[in-house]
Amino acid sequence: GDENAITAVSARFEDPNWRVRSAAAMALAQIVKKGDERAIAALIARLEDPNWLVRVAAVEALGQDAKPGDQRAITAVIARLGDRREECFVIKAAKEALNTLNP
Repeated sequence: GDENAITAVSARFEDPNWRVRSAAAMALAQIVKKGDERAIAALIARLEDPNWLVRVAAVEALGQDAKPGDQRAITAVIARLGDRREECFVIKAAKEALNTLNP
């Protein structure tokens, strides 16, 4: 993906509006090449976002952006399964992402 576009989208992860952060995760999934390390690191960081909708978007984007077998992404997504604060939608997205990442 274009480095300037990745930088611009990643900067939106700091926006106070959860809708902007969620849209940034979805956009990042569309503009990067599978396995892009910067994107994966940014998405993993968003798995700790206080808003569960942002976490869903980040998990879904990880499922698209990380290469199958990427242990860092797999570990981060698995952590979402065991967190009691997770909404059922985050857990569902995490399970779907794991099916892609860990076939």
